[in-house]
Amino acid sequence: MSTTTPAQPLSGRTAIVTGSSRGIGRAIAVHLASLGADLVINYASNAAKAESLANELNRAEAGTLGLLRFGPTSPSPRTSMSSLTAQRPPSGA
Repeated sequence: MSTTTPAQPLSGRTAIVTGSSRGIGRAIAVHLASLGADLVINYASNAAKAESLANELNRAEAGTLGLLRFGPTSPSPRTSMSSLTAQRPPSGA
């Protein structure tokens, strides 16, 4: 009897999902993680929900690069996202 590992087509890729601490964004983040993507979890105001999602994904051994707070009143997220995604080597390296 052989066991198979589910396909992980997004392994080695990074996904940034805005609003991923709750609702539809959270569901999308969980799905992308199940496909092997490493995630940058974005939230605007509820750090506790974002941390809860990160802990859940880490327990499931799905990749999480970090939490990133930004919203309409936040400073530009560009620098923060660049620093988080720069932590991983390019895909295929």
